Order: sequence, then structure tokens, then C-alpha cells
Amino acid sequence: MTFIRRFFSRFGWGGVLGDLSGQQLDVPSHLVTKPTSVDGALQISTVYACARLLAGTVSSLPLMVYREDRQGRRSVDRNSRLWMILHDQPNDQMTASDFWQAMILQWALRGNAYAQILRNDDGELVSLWPLSSDQMIVFADKKTNQVVYQYTRDGVTFNLEPSDVLHIKDIGTGLVGFSKLEFMNASIGESMETQKYTTANASNFGRPSGILTVDHVLDRKKGQAEAVGRALGSFTNGAGRMIVLEADMKFQQVALTPEQSQLLESRKYGVEELCRWFGVPPVLIGASGATTWGSGIAEIVSGFHKFTLNPLLKTIEQAILSRVVPIEDRSLVTVEFNLDAFMRGDLASRYSAYATAVQNGFKTRNEVRQLENDPPLEGGDVLTAQTNLAPLDKLGAGADPNVDQTPIPEAVQQ
Repeated sequence: MTFIRRFFSRFGWGGVLGDLSGQQLDVPSHLVTKPTSVDGALQISTVYACARLLAGTVSSLPLMVYREDRQGRRSVDRNSRLWMILHDQPNDQMTASDFWQAMILQWALRGNAYAQILRNDDGELVSLWPLSSDQMIVFADKKTNQVVYQYTRDGVTFNLEPSDVLHIKDIGTGLVGFSKLEFMNASIGESMETQKYTTANASNFGRPSGILTVDHVLDRKKGQAEAVGRALGSFTNGAGRMIVLEADMKFQQVALTPEQSQLLESRKYGVEELCRWFGVPPVLIGASGATTWGSGIAEIVSGFHKFTLNPLLKTIEQAILSRVVPIEDRSLVTVEFNLDAFMRGDLASRYSAYATAVQNGFKTRNEVRQLENDPPLEGGDVLTAQTNLAPLDKLGAGADPNVDQTPIPEAVQQ
């Protein structure tokens, strides 16, 4: 099916940015190199590591559901069915972490992640089930101006309405996201060829161990060259063994290094190239080399959160609100990821943020204790703030009238 879409787009039937009815195109019309399968791409460590980092990071963030009352006060809606499915368990076979890892893996490689939304007869949400992006085709019906999701499983094809599909999209036309794996195919192919070369030459790293020279021509008809090779080959199988050369034979070791063959540089460039496609700083997947964002890991992580994770999280939140939350509840319900989980591993930063929130009246002490899974304390639900800052016209308003407020002379102070 992908081949057919590429074929028609070559003849002016629209590329990936075309506004077309019918089946939506999410792959390039022309590939620089032959297509790479998902199975093949995931055998490249950089692709696997980037996909795992994105999927693992998003799945580690709690997805919160809030509901506003008539006074506009927002509270966590823990007793709702929406909370149970989004925060705890989307279906009876997956935890929330399992579900979002599967979804983000599809999004990272194919640019689209789909999940079927199941509801009961009363229209209440029952479960969410991830679907394979490779088995989904998105149609734009020209007559009805509606989007149709066509899914094939076990040879059976059925259509789904947009209200029955949670669709997480990467950059694209708005109807579908671009298949990242197809667009980065040339970069993956280059890394695969480098990997094949490295594997094939792992024993000698692409170079001979040495050169044997003699002062006369060996008689190949009598097998003299082969005999010498077999004789010397027996010595190379053991480390530290002494080699005795007869007659006028001379051995010269070849000292070519991997740097001279530029293999290491090619592999390092391949890592940076693939990380660029995923928006992942190479240092976060264990790649060596100098950092390029800021002077340390804190700046790199901050940039990763701002420029890669935040757009993805916002896309997920809006998709859930538009497809999963009933239309009558959208003005009262808020679905968002709790980014405080990013600080879970940094005790000093977490406690510093808590202190700032409590001292400035943003949070109560019991709210902070709840975030740390500690029991509430009596009197801990009162908002407090430091009183060392006050308007200038209020200075001295709380002074005790029985205490002499006359300034102490400078001489006495000394």
C-alpha cells in the first residue's frame, strides 16, 4: 500500500504536504535508499536508545485528571473513570506505563500512534487499546468531509470513527504525522552499512596484522606461498608465542589505527545524525563527546525537556481532550502530565522547590507532604508566607507601642 501511495505522488497526485482526499500520504514519494524495516532500524543501537528514552520518559510521568467546580477551583478527580483509565490502567492487560511506552514507540518510529477507544452503551469510557501504525490507513472522505480510520487485523479490515480513535501525531498535515522512519531512511542505511563493515572486520579491525617479505620469488606452482602462510598462521592463534622466521624472511607489522581508517569518526557522526532526527541530545543515550548545549548536563536535560518533550506532551494532552473526554466535560476537565516527576531523582532541587512554594503561599505543607507520600499533619492545610516583605506605608504598623522606637545613636551602637 505504501508503494502505491509513493507511485501516485510521483505523477503530481500530491506529496506529503498535499491537501488531498482519499488515503493520506505520510511517507516520502521517493527514497534515497531502499526502505528499512522497523526490525532492522531497531538493531541500530542509536535508534533503539532514542526510542527507549522517549518512551520511557513519557511513560514515567503521571497523567493527571483535574475537575473544576463552579468557583473555578481545580482539584484532582481521583474517583472518576477517566482517572482510573488514564492514570492507572488503560485496559485489563496493561498498566499506564506499558500503554504509553507502546504508544510513544509507535509515535517515535512511525510519526503516528493510535489507540482504540472503547465505550459502553451509555457512552462511558471503558478502555484504551494501542493499535499498530503499520496496520492503519487514514482516509479523508471528500463527500462527507470526514476522516475515516481503516484498520486491518488478522486479514479482517474494519473502519473506525475519529471519536473511537486516540491519534497522537508528529509533525505533518494535521490529519497524519510524517513517518519518521521513512524520512530518516538514508541516515539509518548509512549506519547499517557502517555496522555491517564493523561486524565483518571485528577480528582484525579492517587491516592485516602484518606483512611477510622474502628476498626471492616463491614458486606458487609448488605451493610455497601457501605453505609459508599455513606455517605462520599456526603462530597467530596464541598470544605471546615466539615466531621463528627461516632463511631470508622478514616480518613487518602493520600499524594502521581505527582513526586512520576513519571508522570511529563515521560511527560517531552516525550517532549524532540519528539523534538529530529524534531530537535527543547524544549524551543522554551514552554517546561520548563534548556537549553542545550549555556547559553541563543540567542545561542539556533542560533543553531536552523544553524542545522535545514539552511539544510531545502538549500534543498528547490535547489529543486526549479532543477524543477521549466527552464534549460536555471539556470545559470542566483538564488532563495534563505532572512534570514534578522530573525532580523525583533530585532531592535537593525538589526540596528547594517545595520550600519556595510553601514560603510564598503557593502550597500548604500538607500538599507538599502528599507529593512525598507522607501523611497529613494537623494544621498543615493553612497557607503561610514570609512576612519580611511589606509595603512601605505599612512599615512599623505592627510595632509595640510600649517599646521605645527611638533610633540608637551611632556612638552607642559602636
